[in-house]
This record gives sequence, C-alpha cells and structure tokens, in this order.
Amino acid sequence: MKLINKINLINLLLSVIIITIGSFAVYFIYKNNLDKTRDEGLKFMLSDQLSRLSERPESPSGNRPPPGRNRGSIVILESPQEKYEIFSDTLIFHPPSNILQPHRKLSSVTEYNGKFYKADLFLVAIEGDTVLKTVIYSMGIIFIILIVFIIGGNYFLSQKIFRPFYQSLEKIKNFNFNSNNNLNFEKSGIKEFNELNFQLQRLTDYVSDEYNNIKEFSENASHEIKTPISVIKAKLDSLIQYENLNEEQFKLIKGCFVSLDKLKRINDGLTLLTKIENNEFIKSEEINIKQEIEESNFLFSELLFLNKIKFEINSENLFLNMNKELSEILISNLFKNAIKNNYENGYIKVEIKNNYLKFSNTSNSPALDREKIFNRFYKSSSNSDSVGLGLSIAKKICDLYLLNIEYSFENKIHHFTILKKT
Repeated sequence: MKLINKINLINLLLSVIIITIGSFAVYFIYKNNLDKTRDEGLKFMLSDQLSRLSERPESPSGNRPPPGRNRGSIVILESPQEKYEIFSDTLIFHPPSNILQPHRKLSSVTEYNGKFYKADLFLVAIEGDTVLKTVIYSMGIIFIILIVFIIGGNYFLSQKIFRPFYQSLEKIKNFNFNSNNNLNFEKSGIKEFNELNFQLQRLTDYVSDEYNNIKEFSENASHEIKTPISVIKAKLDSLIQYENLNEEQFKLIKGCFVSLDKLKRINDGLTLLTKIENNEFIKSEEINIKQEIEESNFLFSELLFLNKIKFEINSENLFLNMNKELSEILISNLFKNAIKNNYENGYIKVEIKNNYLKFSNTSNSPALDREKIFNRFYKSSSNSDSVGLGLSIAKKICDLYLLNIEYSFENKIHHFTILKKT
C-alpha cells in the first residue's frame, strides 16, 4: 500500500470515529436542550394557566379546566399535599392524525395564592428518531465533504510534497553497482527528505566502494590462483614422466592432480557465482531450450556412452529470455549432475514443456536434503568427488531470471524441474 493511501485510510478511519462520536454527542446535546426548552414551556404554561384560573369563577365541582385542547388538566386539591414537579416523555393519541404522538409531560403539585393544585400538562415533542435522522443526515453530508477534501487534498499535496521522495526512489531503483554513475540527489524544501537523501548518498557511496574492493579482490584472487595451479600441474606432469617412480609415488602424484583439478573447479565455480550475484551477465536473448539440450547431449554423448547411460528426450517448445552463456552453464550443470549421480545401464530423461524443463535420472543414492541441496558445497555422502557448487550455480541462475527450480525423489528417481514463475 502506498504511503499516501495509508495516510488517507488512517484519516478516514479517524474521521469515521470522530464523526460517529460527534453525532451521538450532538444528538444527546440537542435532545437535552429540546427537553429543557419544552420543560421551560410547560412551566410557563402552568404559571399562565394558574394565573388565568385564579381570575375565573369556580365550577360546581371545584375544578377549573385550563383553556386549550389536549393540553392536560388542573385540579384544585381540597387539602394541602407535598409539592413535587416531574417531567417525563409519553405518548398521547392525536385524533386528527389518528396516531400516538410523543409529548413532554409535566406532573406537579404546586401552591398558588394559598391553594394547592394538581396539574398534568402536555406539550408536543419532536420524535427522537426524527432528531437522530436529522443529525445523521447532517453529519453524513459533512463526512462526504470531508472525504472529498481529505482524498483530493492529500492527492494534490502528495504530488508536490512527495515528489522529491519519488525522485530519490526512482534513482535508487535504477542504480547499478556495475555502472560508474554516482547517485546525485536533488535538494528539496523538506528537511526530512534532505536528511534521507544525505544518508542514502553516504550509504551508497560506502557500499559502492566496498563492492568495487570485493570485486577487485575476487578477480585478482581468481586470476592469481590460476597461475600457481598451472605451475604445479606442469611440474607434476614432468614428475609423472620419471621412469623410476614406484606405485605409491604414482598414486601420490595422481592424488595431487585430483586435488588441483578440484581446486580449479572450486575457484571457477566461486568466481562464476560472484559474477552472477553481481549481475555481470547483462545481455539477454531468447533461448530455445530444446536446442540447448540437443547441443549439450552432443557434448556429453561420449561420457554417456562410457558410463552406459541411456538418454531420452520428450520435448516441446520452451523459450526463456536469458543470457546465452548462463543458459549453457545451467543446462551443462544439470547434465553433469545427472551423469555423476547415475550408474551403469541407468538412464537420463529430459522432458520439455511450454512452461517447464525436467531432468530425471536413476541413481543408487537416497533422496537428497531439499533444504540444503542448493546450498554451496552441499554434496551427498556418496559423491565425494563433487565440489558442491553445480546446483548452487543453477539455483542462482534461476533466481536471476525469476525461474523456480525444484527437487523431488520418487521410486529411486531424482527429479530436477525448472518452472516459469506465473
């Protein structure tokens, strides 16, 4: 969720809460003021009618009804009683409309000119739900206006206020350590954005320097290691030509050759991993995976023949947009893994569909650890000659081009599947 949308959402939630609380508060305040006004009106009505009653002759029954229809009644009490005054809400039948209508009622015993009167007076009241509807309607209009101003105002303000932030974000997105272009952030009129740009500038400069130092060290180390490996190998080649070598000495020299070859493969593998992680393989093109498999099959045909491994392919068209060199390395590593972990008279089956590539191979080894199989230097106990980098390189290549690589084991068959992400 964008920052401006988050701010709008919070403002709307706060507005809903405030307006809801405000609506109830306005309703109760308005109702309370109406009740007070009606109560004052009832008191005035009682005072006025008592004044008028005192000026009229008494009826034979001693009662003097107040003037006006449906306003209540006033009765003269024969003996003094305790005075009281009670206000309440009630419903009274209204003949013209033929319905019950809400009224405010005053029940009281009061003394006037030495006489005690019992009064029940009524005054038409506005219905509570009418008041509530009026408040809700008013607050609804206010809420709609508030939403329009919040969303519209925040949108137009964000286009101006957050422009430096989005500009800095776009520069960071397009920043590449392999390019020599330094990040240059523009100054804005907002202190926080300037501070953010300053820290980003400092951080990217530091990281760029560290990246270049590590890259230079890796390239130099890889290059310098190759030289002594070549020298040692050349000297061992000369040494193994001696005619007076015994069998034990010959085995020692052969072991040195194996170790040197393993060291060279580790150096080449780590160098390749570093280049992939640094995104140094920029050029991409449409790769026909079926064609890549057929070329790799031709390259490994002699090795397949020597190990008596059958090769099967079931192919459709699968095209991936990736670097040509990395596609060859990916297919080659999967081929090598399938051959290295196979046995005589086993088989390798390749299945190509329009959205995935699957390598399946027979093997005497049990299921591999799915959690560690793509880690660097991981290798099964049955394959001590491996340096444990082939599958790690394959995983890095797949990650670079947003591909999923999965491993499964069924019926003593190892499966490696590369899928397009949907």
